[in-house]
Amino acid sequence: MPLTIPASEITIKLELAFKKQELLTGFRGRIPTMPSHFGAIGLPMESAEEMEELLDRVIDKCESLNVEGGRYLYWAAPSGAELWIQVDTNGDYIGINPHFWGKSRFRARIERSLVRSDFTELDGSYLIRLVSDEVGVDGLPIVFDVPDFKLHHRSLPEIVTFQLTAFAHDELEIFESEEAFNEAEEEEWEESEGTKFGLAPNFFLVPSFFLPSGERPQVPEPFAFFAGFVLEAEKRVTRLTGKSFWRASVKTFPGIFDVVIEPTMLTTEPKVGGVVKGYFYLSGRLAIEDQQE
Repeated sequence: MPLTIPASEITIKLELAFKKQELLTGFRGRIPTMPSHFGAIGLPMESAEEMEELLDRVIDKCESLNVEGGRYLYWAAPSGAELWIQVDTNGDYIGINPHFWGKSRFRARIERSLVRSDFTELDGSYLIRLVSDEVGVDGLPIVFDVPDFKLHHRSLPEIVTFQLTAFAHDELEIFESEEAFNEAEEEEWEESEGTKFGLAPNFFLVPSFFLPSGERPQVPEPFAFFAGFVLEAEKRVTRLTGKSFWRASVKTFPGIFDVVIEPTMLTTEPKVGGVVKGYFYLSGRLAIEDQQE
């Protein structure tokens, strides 16, 4: 289903979409250049031109999903990689978001929807509170982007189940064991704080809520800083490009996340029994088959 948009307009809109991805991968200016989140699902790109080439390759393989304000063109690969292409009511392309569909499941209440200045009409985010019998986990807040936000946002029950993917984003570290993680933490904290205390190997923080009050963004951002135990790890390939990426199941304090990693971010490969630590961009979708009436 090709888009009927003049090439000049496509270029302009793609540049805006790529600029949005640059803002996300810049994480409030932490690092000026780093792999895009598309590379974490085997679809690397470094320019609006490469984004346009990718769009040309998938557009006739997409499923069209009509929603309020336009439609999503949905593309999925056997590797788990997904693209959610946005088209407005005029038939104009306005954005594209990556996702990875995996096995993670989180039951939660939606506290509120979020709107950021870089959003298109078809973008959306949620601030959720987890629902759990575990002490400390119940009520824990998580913020994430929702690539298919307009599909379900007006008809959700009180408690819903989400699949959440953590895209490796910044300061990624891989440890062979819990002992190696603890040793590194003690060394880091002793150097910086003068104490041998360190973070737990399954800690989980939402930076938007833990920054000093003067540095917090007005709208919480879809990022988390966490560590977790590697339960599964494998290299996958997205056939469309022939590019590989790493997928892992990582158990953190609130639960198990699907984690995807662009290979150039790694100095050592993640292994079962090891620990992963870093900043992650969070993307989530409703797990419809798991919803309870």
